[in-house]
Amino acid sequence: MGEWLDLVPVSKIFGFGGDVITLPEQVWGQLEHALQNLCRILADRILLGRMDLEYAQFVLKLWLHDSPARVYKLPV
Repeated sequence: MGEWLDLVPVSKIFGFGGDVITLPEQVWGQLEHALQNLCRILADRILLGRMDLEYAQFVLKLWLHDSPARVYKLPV
């Protein structure tokens, strides 16, 4: 995901989902792992000075809500 931030427009990335067709408990666990990974990647960028906290929050909202809602035409 860190490399994708440099190569792909952030509006084209989903932070979670796609092939998650399992029990709700497993989905919850996979979401927790995804959130930990995304936070670690963005925190590293912030520590290196390549991103500020406000932009990291924007990216997370885009990846976890706005982009999937746009693609799947979900009500906002």
